Amino acid sequence: MEKTQVIKISNLTIEVSGNTLIKNQSLDIYDGEIILLIGGSGSGKSVFMKVLTGLIDHNSSNISIQGAIEIEGRDYLSNSYVFRKKNPIGIVFQDGALFDRYTIDQNLDFAFNHSPHKISKEEKLNLKLNLLKELEIDASTSIRYASGGQKKRIAIARTLAYNPNIVIYDEPTAGLDPYSSKKAANLIKSTHKLFKKSCSIIVTHQYEDFLPFVDRILLLDSQNKKIVEIPMHQFEALIQDDIFKSEIKSDELHTHILKRITKNTANILEKTTFLFLLSLKLIISSLFRTIPLWKSQKWGLRFLFHYIKLTSFLSSVIYVSMASIIIGFVGSYFTFKYLPYSYYTKPLITEEVLGVLGFALFRIVIPLIIAILLAARSGAAVASDIGNRVYLQELDAISSLGGSPKSYIHTNVIYSYILSVPLLTLMGFYLSKAVCIAVFLYLHPNFNLIWADSIFNMYLNDTTSSFLIGADWLIFKQVVSGWGLANIVYFIGSRPKYTSSDISKDITMSIILGTLFVLITHMVFALFEFDSIVF
Repeated sequence: MEKTQVIKISNLTIEVSGNTLIKNQSLDIYDGEIILLIGGSGSGKSVFMKVLTGLIDHNSSNISIQGAIEIEGRDYLSNSYVFRKKNPIGIVFQDGALFDRYTIDQNLDFAFNHSPHKISKEEKLNLKLNLLKELEIDASTSIRYASGGQKKRIAIARTLAYNPNIVIYDEPTAGLDPYSSKKAANLIKSTHKLFKKSCSIIVTHQYEDFLPFVDRILLLDSQNKKIVEIPMHQFEALIQDDIFKSEIKSDELHTHILKRITKNTANILEKTTFLFLLSLKLIISSLFRTIPLWKSQKWGLRFLFHYIKLTSFLSSVIYVSMASIIIGFVGSYFTFKYLPYSYYTKPLITEEVLGVLGFALFRIVIPLIIAILLAARSGAAVASDIGNRVYLQELDAISSLGGSPKSYIHTNVIYSYILSVPLLTLMGFYLSKAVCIAVFLYLHPNFNLIWADSIFNMYLNDTTSSFLIGADWLIFKQVVSGWGLANIVYFIGSRPKYTSSDISKDITMSIILGTLFVLITHMVFALFEFDSIVF
């Protein structure tokens, strides 16, 4: 009986920053097979796996992919966008890449909601219960406190909930004790048959527990840059050979890649034209991301609410409120308490000073300081959130389950900033105004509240409109500030993270660049905003 081909690789060559990992590779994988893919650390297994699952874009600047990959008869490399929308391959990540902010049920629901195979609510419920039962998962368990073995099972359940035809397991027994490792291997064997997968590919260097049931063993030979099939009866003898050893250790490969990227980046940064084109590309990309192209409205709104909470909920409100109160107090108290030559000037310019103070707080001081404070506070919170998602492979998990990290995260970070910065600025202004007037009345008890309020607004009231003069400028420059902060935080936060210290560095970088962007934005706006104002 002729076998059905599910994956066909032809003349595939993969290079990372000039380093060839696979050269002129051809490979066929058939329906029903369980494949064991082995190789030394740094041999390129993870890169090959990510290319196969669409997690590495073949248009990436430091990665070159030549050849053809056909999955279920469809050419992936020439139809990568369609492939990502209906990805037939699911992946179980080495460390799970679970969404630990959500429950086990919510992790499974994300997979169900993005699966290319739509099923009824009843079928979904039955599949969920079946997964929880077969994988021995207690849905009430908190993901944060789950053991390594439990997280592996939850990760397998989530991938199976996505219902891909092909499943790739990335180091499924890494970090497990011998008993749990054997149990995980048997679980993969049983789920392959029970859930009728077209193909299962196990990528590992801990192969012992899988040998009894795999159909084929493939070795990624780093010396010859080839994936070679090893006959079962020759396996034990061949793995003792140097062919199993990697020429480049994992850490050395990362260092090599980073050095090449750093060197290339340094050369690129010297080219003004390239910088201009790159900036233009980022701006266009960022503008495009303001369109909410969510695959699931439910999850799009959930991510939006999450980032609004990070940027503008209770802690931000308290932070901005305290700052605004202090600004209002300091601005009014020291201005009127220590007014130069107050004996002579108080009767003459008190009204003018209060009016100018109101103008300065509304048009200059509060917008600038609030934007700077949010660049620091929200920049740190969002950069940390995105950085941790990258480090824990959550962005890859979203992609592998048919979602778009750019739509769910980049778009919603933009919305959260362009909403929070203007709104918190307006809140801050009215708080500082209240404090300012209260301090003024304390120092000048002969004036009343209505008079003080009207004088405070003397340069802000518009007789033809209910809005304060300059409200349009304030909102516009704060929206621009928020939009810029959102893009800075996303592009820096989504950079590759190899260690936890990379997250800390990017948080610092986000705050520095965000603060500078706010200062430059407000300076540029000031050149036009106040050009025609005369007191």
